[in-house]
Amino acid sequence: RSHCDPKTLTRAARDTLDTEPAFALGSAMAALRWLSEGWGYEVTSADVVEAYDRAMAAASRLKKIDEVTEQIQQLVESNESASRLFVRRALHERMRAHSSPANEMNMSES
Repeated sequence: RSHCDPKTLTRAARDTLDTEPAFALGSAMAALRWLSEGWGYEVTSADVVEAYDRAMAAASRLKKIDEVTEQIQQLVESNESASRLFVRRALHERMRAHSSPANEMNMSES
């Protein structure tokens, strides 16, 4: 697969959230994946948090919050590259707000 600018994917997630939540979730998750792999131009932690928020909003509409939270946690913990550490740090507090008690213990260990 070729990569796409994460900000474009996040905007697509925002624009389709109400009409196509499954597509919005896929777009937001792709944005998080590309961000965690170091893609994007002048990326800030706000870009990471926005992609995460779009993913969680779509997950909420699809009633998949626990599943999506786990997928994101796996994504940011899959290796120790600088870009993944950046994404992990940007999402740490945000993910704690969405974590179940079992997931919360795993997040505190990282």
